[in-house]
Amino acid sequence: MDISIGMYLMMTASHLIQVSLVMAIFSSIYIKSKKNGYISLAVIAFLYSAQLYRGFAVSPIVGITFLIIMIGMGIVSFIVIRRKKNARLGN
Repeated sequence: MDISIGMYLMMTASHLIQVSLVMAIFSSIYIKSKKNGYISLAVIAFLYSAQLYRGFAVSPIVGITFLIIMIGMGIVSFIVIRRKKNARLGN
């Protein structure tokens, strides 16, 4: 399937916004309760695996871009959680 540059940019921007919101929600849940955080992470992983499959079905470039966004936001989420836990222990 051939997509235009505009459609590619719109898909990438919407995916970036979606992943940012989901990772912010996950971070909040995980900091409050590890058990609930792991449950939400399992649900998120299941849903995003389907989204990655659809992204690769559209185009390998779209799938790789989605994967890079998810890995990057996962790293950012990990850093935020670690800093908040360290700040909580320091106080």
